Amino acid sequence: MTVYARHSEKLNWSRVVLLFITGLMVMVPVASGQQLRFSNHREVVVPEYPTLRIGPFYSLVSFSQSAGYRYTRSTGAGTDFLYENERGVIKKEGEEWPLESTLVFRNYLLITEKSDLDASISANYRRYPMETQEDEFNVYFAEEGIFGNLSSELELTPFIKTFWYDNIVYKTDYVDTRGLNDEQGGTMFEYLKNVAGVDMDWRLMKDMNMAISASREDMRPRGDTFQDQEHIAYNESGALERELFPGLVGGVKGSSRQVDYSDPAKPDITIQDYSLYGSAGLGKAAEQEAGFTITEASSLLLSIGTSVGYAYDYNTSQRTVNGEGEESVYEGDTDKAALSGSAALKTRMNEETTQLISYNQGLRGGFNSAFETYKSYGYDLGWKGLAAAASVFSKLSLVEPSRADDNAYRDWVSGAKIKYPLIQYVDILVSSTYSIRENEVEQAGGGAGWMDDFDQLASQNDYSTWVSSIGTAFAITKSIKFNTSVQRIDRISDIPELEYQRDVFSANLLYSHQF
Repeated sequence: MTVYARHSEKLNWSRVVLLFITGLMVMVPVASGQQLRFSNHREVVVPEYPTLRIGPFYSLVSFSQSAGYRYTRSTGAGTDFLYENERGVIKKEGEEWPLESTLVFRNYLLITEKSDLDASISANYRRYPMETQEDEFNVYFAEEGIFGNLSSELELTPFIKTFWYDNIVYKTDYVDTRGLNDEQGGTMFEYLKNVAGVDMDWRLMKDMNMAISASREDMRPRGDTFQDQEHIAYNESGALERELFPGLVGGVKGSSRQVDYSDPAKPDITIQDYSLYGSAGLGKAAEQEAGFTITEASSLLLSIGTSVGYAYDYNTSQRTVNGEGEESVYEGDTDKAALSGSAALKTRMNEETTQLISYNQGLRGGFNSAFETYKSYGYDLGWKGLAAAASVFSKLSLVEPSRADDNAYRDWVSGAKIKYPLIQYVDILVSSTYSIRENEVEQAGGGAGWMDDFDQLASQNDYSTWVSSIGTAFAITKSIKFNTSVQRIDRISDIPELEYQRDVFSANLLYSHQF
């Protein structure tokens, strides 16, 4: 009973704040005379080639099956923790004959001319007969694997649109000590996550729009390793935006996130964010001669605000303050505030080349700690021709967790991808990614018993990972494709226990068919 009462107090207080912010937004003075529409919702589009149609009901069914060969060879001291502690995707080296089956159903119901219901699910199963990798059965939104989707868009009035959804995710990730994806050496994290919510757009005027959203997130890990990640989270947000000039939009936004963890040792949190934002050079109006543009082919997004986080002791329902009042469950996990902001400049350099420069900073919930303050800098350059394509990217992240036991760290990831046609119907695919993890502590080193506390070793020492591959892909028929690749993985560190090298050769035949 105590838990429910505590949760209710946080929710009510957050909703009062959001209502207050919404009231302020209505009074924001801005200019007039524009065409702001419902840009954040999908259009009602009937499937072109349904497998089955009964009146307004459409159903698409497709199936794919792949079979292949893979050989893995590894060297280095770091393979001890990879194989003995079962870290990373590949559990054993040697030969493998992977099989993968995917069955996709998309069910679509047209309710009215402007409202519909989309219920889709895709089942994907990956089998590894030689047991060099765990068999997988996943449910998630991605090009591969399984995803489940239930959503409906309704136009309540000509000026109000609502979007209802329920997204189901059941999958397996491999994460490092900070909760970031690391297929090369992370711990297996299998979980079920469901997010149900509603978004509403209210077109108040020709040039003014109000957006309100609410959702509930349920996270259920499998196994004992990540039981501390089990939680229920509630998210609410409200925003008011107005087009100041053709192509120039300004707005104000407030959001709140409350997370209740099942683990009594982990503090529950509330994070609230309030910001002003603007965009320039977006939409059809910006393309007109009178539109507001940064350059002839550029768009800019900006936001600035503040984020405030509150940590709650699970047992007492009181905010925790080190040295005063209740003692914090996690030392350092107390109230936190940070300046939030973002900037993104996208430029089309020519018809084939696009450049994106971005920056973000703020406060978020941590994987181990209650909170993390972060800053990230990103650069992307993409080129796409008639048959060839190439991209280059780089991202630097600076993260400082709130818990005293979690040291600050930085991640720097850079890479490139190239697709080039060798001959007709045959492409060569080249990719290379280099990532650096730097922990802001003195080097801890290895020594006796290091494998018993590998997480501490990895979180206190620097290491980098270089993953490169080259391969070919071509279509044998319209339904059958073949691809082959050679991959090289190098994990490099001053600590020998973290270092290893891996070579992977694979060849795969894929058959796909839409009924």
